Amino acid sequence: MSPQELERDVRSVRQKLRATAADAQQMAVEQKDLERTRQAQVALSTAWQPEAVRSRQQQLLAQTPIEPQWRIAALQHARADAEVRPRGF
Repeated sequence: MSPQELERDVRSVRQKLRATAADAQQMAVEQKDLERTRQAQVALSTAWQPEAVRSRQQQLLAQTPIEPQWRIAALQHARADAEVRPRGF
């Protein structure tokens, strides 16, 4: 293998690692937002709250197209895959 080919391969691997890291960061942010939504859902069903707090939590839930716990589980699996993938290439 020539030095140019090795250099090209290294650049390719670095680019893939940056993309994987960016994806993992995006998934972490989404998971945090979904966890907040799940907490709002639980609070709405279990605790008394002032109307302003309750209406904000209802708005948050209305913006979530699927059940938060399902999406959280999917994100956790995707993050686990992303963590394993760079080791094995």
